[in-house]
Amino acid sequence: MQGSDSRSNSSGGIGGVDTAITAGGGSGGSSQGSAGQLALGGSTCAPEGTSTFSSRIPGCSEGCQNACTFVVRLDYANLKPLGWSVNCGRNRQVDVSAACQVALSSTGYGGVGSNLQTSGDLFVFSEPASDFGGVGIVSTLSGQALFGGSIVWSGRGAITYPSTWESPDAMGRGCGFASVGMPTADTDPPAAVVGRMAIANAFPDGPIRVDTYLYTPTVGATDYSVAEWLVFVSGLGQPGM
Repeated sequence: MQGSDSRSNSSGGIGGVDTAITAGGGSGGSSQGSAGQLALGGSTCAPEGTSTFSSRIPGCSEGCQNACTFVVRLDYANLKPLGWSVNCGRNRQVDVSAACQVALSSTGYGGVGSNLQTSGDLFVFSEPASDFGGVGIVSTLSGQALFGGSIVWSGRGAITYPSTWESPDAMGRGCGFASVGMPTADTDPPAAVVGRMAIANAFPDGPIRVDTYLYTPTVGATDYSVAEWLVFVSGLGQPGM
């Protein structure tokens, strides 16, 4: 478990990094350009296509605030985007036992006796694959299930949740997480790829959290040709007024 940096290990570990984006796409670490632009080292970057993602962050009634997590799947070897999903729910304190049940019911993994890791905004419930196992990931912000997948020893598991994924064709253009501190291609290549997508600038206010997870559906003799990077981008919508 790595909760303070952006490193991920090769055995399904997860790493994360906190960073803040202010309204309009600017950051605490760089000056604000014109509306909707980021001023980066004397040049400006205008995110393109953020509405595709920001429109998926629902508003909230008075006295509440929604939490959302975008999940982006990347090919392990070439980091090519394979798809994305988003889950939102009311921002609240999430009980571990309740999250465990959500993981089990939604993903098929995470019941009593499963291993628990926490990183930033994620509960990661895993069942080791002596023959068959799997992983279920739940948001600590909303209690919503985010990802599930089976893991097979000397076989091949499959994604169990969500059942459908959005096309990666309309990812748009972002200004990179480096514009708000990190991660970069040197510290976390998968997250840096997602930072160049419009998802990186989709939340109206900071902070956001970026976590990276390596999903290996085949263990034993691990087959990295079917492995995937999962990049989780979590944040809050505008509070209800």
